[in-house]
Amino acid sequence: MAEGIKKGEIKFFLKGKKLKGSFALVKTRIGGKENAWLMIKHKDEFVKKDYDAKKN
Repeated sequence: MAEGIKKGEIKFFLKGKKLKGSFALVKTRIGGKENAWLMIKHKDEFVKKDYDAKKN
């Protein structure tokens, strides 16, 4: 994991109640912050195609 932190990209898999599947954390510079990370959900069998985050 230390290598992923240095590169600015960490890939991982979650098996939780609300979060399931493959994800990545990618280091960004959003808002000028040097230590900002963006979490991205990969398209896998756990993706709900009809899910609307604004409604939930």
